[in-house]
Amino acid sequence: MSVDNEQKKLEVILEKNPFREKGLIDGWRKELAKIAEKQDFPYDPDKPEDYKWFCLEEDKERIKKFNEGLTLDTRKSENTKRGHRIHPEFIPQPFIGHPSAKIWLLNINPSWFASDVFAILNAGSNVQELTWRKKINNESLHLAVGGETIPFVDDMRDNVKCLKERQERMLNQLLLEKNTTTFFLLNECFNIVHDKSDGIKDTMYKWWSRCVIGNMGDNYPFGKLLGNNSDMPSLLGESLFVLESNPYRSLNPDKSFIKACLGVNGNATFNPSTEWGIFWKELVCFALATNRTIILRMERKRSETSILRHLFEGCEKISSITATPFFLRTNQRVRLSCGNVDCGFGKEKDGTYFSEVVQGAFANRA
Repeated sequence: MSVDNEQKKLEVILEKNPFREKGLIDGWRKELAKIAEKQDFPYDPDKPEDYKWFCLEEDKERIKKFNEGLTLDTRKSENTKRGHRIHPEFIPQPFIGHPSAKIWLLNINPSWFASDVFAILNAGSNVQELTWRKKINNESLHLAVGGETIPFVDDMRDNVKCLKERQERMLNQLLLEKNTTTFFLLNECFNIVHDKSDGIKDTMYKWWSRCVIGNMGDNYPFGKLLGNNSDMPSLLGESLFVLESNPYRSLNPDKSFIKACLGVNGNATFNPSTEWGIFWKELVCFALATNRTIILRMERKRSETSILRHLFEGCEKISSITATPFFLRTNQRVRLSCGNVDCGFGKEKDGTYFSEVVQGAFANRA
């Protein structure tokens, strides 16, 4: 397929993006402007129903039903329920970057951190992060890390200065328009915790920096190529595209909700039926047809039971293309590094090969 035909095909698919629904983003922008006017309002992560929701219309009842089911489930502990609860009060994050990129990371779902409550909602005076046992103290807004209390820098309190920029970048990403799409989470406006709190790792900016850029040495090909470039988010967004199976945030993924969100019946032929599911399927089939390098966020040895592997294989059957995706050697510490990306040739050869793939993606970005 020629470059021009490939671009035309992609443009047709992007027109089906459900987040481009007329008036949707403009309506959310108005609601977010109201939120920006509030100063640090109390936030309870156990009650997402108490806040304005940012989700597709067809997903509202689905999310409500799922969360209510969790609350009523007596078999699950409170921590398990909190881990799987869907948070539509955050702006969805179905993708990062642009699908014209040559390397795709297929992910499960966007998580969230306590810091996101500040970064996106300008809220959180009583929020607790419910995994990793880190809390924001009500009085001092300190973050407890490993038994120590480390204060946020002033930027954390004054983050409203960049709040509108962060919100606008997240909304632009949803539209997947080439001229406004970057690897937005690595823009400096998302770097809301700085050197004084270097021990704090749980921000979107820090997580994705560790994942993709690393120490900018030979082991991190994206970081080596782009790390010191002032236009790094734009260049990275043209080289790497992240696609989530579920666009809504939760601390831990839940297979049943992912299937419901995509409109997939696990016991039948793979045939997504929701707006999001149809769009997700067409994107992945496009990636297969245009020979994108696809990284599945899972370990090869555990892939047989993975919901992501099931979804990916469904797209292979639909497109009649059998691909050779990359995997991760460990999914516990996600790193797009030469040592962690499993290309299937053995660890020694994989590093060299992955580095060459990244160089090629950067050189051939659209």
